[in-house]
Amino acid sequence: MKKFYLAVSLVMILTFMLICLSCKDGWKVAAEYDVKKDIMPAKDQRNFGVTGINFLGKNFGIAMGGMGYYFYMHEKDAWKMSESSFGMSMFALEIVDEQYAFSSGKGKLVCRTDDGGITWNQVGSFLNGKYLSFIDRNNGWIASEKQLAKTEDGGVTFQELTLPENCKKIRAINLLDSRNGYLFDSDGKLYFTPDGGANWEERGMCVDPSVMVKRDTESPVTAMRFSDAETGMLITWVMEPEKKWMALATENGGKSWDVQKMDGPFGSIYITRDNNSVTIADSKVVTRYSR
Repeated sequence: MKKFYLAVSLVMILTFMLICLSCKDGWKVAAEYDVKKDIMPAKDQRNFGVTGINFLGKNFGIAMGGMGYYFYMHEKDAWKMSESSFGMSMFALEIVDEQYAFSSGKGKLVCRTDDGGITWNQVGSFLNGKYLSFIDRNNGWIASEKQLAKTEDGGVTFQELTLPENCKKIRAINLLDSRNGYLFDSDGKLYFTPDGGANWEERGMCVDPSVMVKRDTESPVTAMRFSDAETGMLITWVMEPEKKWMALATENGGKSWDVQKMDGPFGSIYITRDNNSVTIADSKVVTRYSR
């Protein structure tokens, strides 16, 4: 009997060790912003809400509000309201550097700032652009849930790309360079292109589609970012066995994944370019996580 209990104890210890090994590098809250008190100036506290927000480093941030309003923070200064607005909410946001950023959303708006978010201009047109990924000021991808396109002139024009053969609805995109890129779909599958979207390789299922959010959301509830062709992370909201964020990390191009601990409310999610920070925005609070 003693041998039986000893064996059971060893199994439990080994199981616990495996769980600990698979749940690496937990994400911790680095900063929180009250949407009305911290981001929107007092005189502009109308019911815009924050539809998306991201950062570059620790002291530079851009936020998108409802009805096409923008807000920006430079060098830890107070958040300020942009001089531009477009009347329609924006949901995709990609910060390239401290001058250039791109956004897109409802309708066909594709907008760009070249002064750190102080002013924005419409530069191109793409229907319901929900996802953006740029490698520099000129070259990038844009996607709706059913269409993927590339630009080589800073969003002025777009060329549609062929989707992977078995791709369902697009849930996240990430362009690494002019040829290599990743796409994640609503079936939980990861796809890789080595030639700018001409051909695609299926890297397998990394999330069980039965636990993913079924309904279409205006803001992205999945984010993906690779620092090179092998190393990347994917974070998505899951509904089962409990509603929470599932954070995954890979070091072999998505062939296998490690689970990372991450708590937080449901909201739009964005990953910084350096892969070291994640921002989640709900209607009241913006939370920034680091590891």
